[in-house]
Amino acid sequence: MVIKDRNTLVAVGVALFFIGVSLYVANIGENSGGNGEKTVSLGNERAYIPERESPALGKNDAKAVLVEFSDFQCPHCATFHFGAGAVIFDRYIKTGQVKMIYKHFPLLGEESYAAAYASECAREQGKFWEYHDALFDQQARAPGENSGTFSVSNLIGYAQRTGLNSDVFAQCLHSEKYKERVARDIEDGKSAQVTGTPAIFIQGKRIDGAAAFSEYQRLIEEALQNNK
Repeated sequence: MVIKDRNTLVAVGVALFFIGVSLYVANIGENSGGNGEKTVSLGNERAYIPERESPALGKNDAKAVLVEFSDFQCPHCATFHFGAGAVIFDRYIKTGQVKMIYKHFPLLGEESYAAAYASECAREQGKFWEYHDALFDQQARAPGENSGTFSVSNLIGYAQRTGLNSDVFAQCLHSEKYKERVARDIEDGKSAQVTGTPAIFIQGKRIDGAAAFSEYQRLIEEALQNNK
């Protein structure tokens, strides 16, 4: 009788172990984005990210704020831009429900920094977002880090094709006058524990990587409900 009870206990223990493993694996699946990137939930904690003078889209009185830390050379950033980001723009930003703030977080080398400075020079002429889109278009056409796609001469050429004054743009770019602004964005990212791009914060809650639209939608809808 003692031996039978012991065997029963062992069997129950083994069953509970496998149930626990199954639940753990299922939980990992639920917390993963559409491309395998992990979704990071901060629970009740929310990162505070100052807007400063960062480029923004949407209404200032929008009920939800999305902050994007991005690198123009980052392929996952391009995935977000052409995928979930485009849907968020159409459904939430254009309709005045979400305000989007863009933060530079160049990680991939010299051309990442050059592209960040160039986008600020475009902003000086009132065309940040047009140039932002042009840079991601170029990345899609010629992927590869620090391969010349975002060389100074090419960045000036993209500016001209975007309708910017290329002489004024070139002078701005060569001066690196926005170096400190980009550096402040990087510090803001580090303060919010950003280690990769894209890092998307919705009302202070972070999603890392180019996740499925549904992941962002969940946090946006939560924010909109909380701010009715």
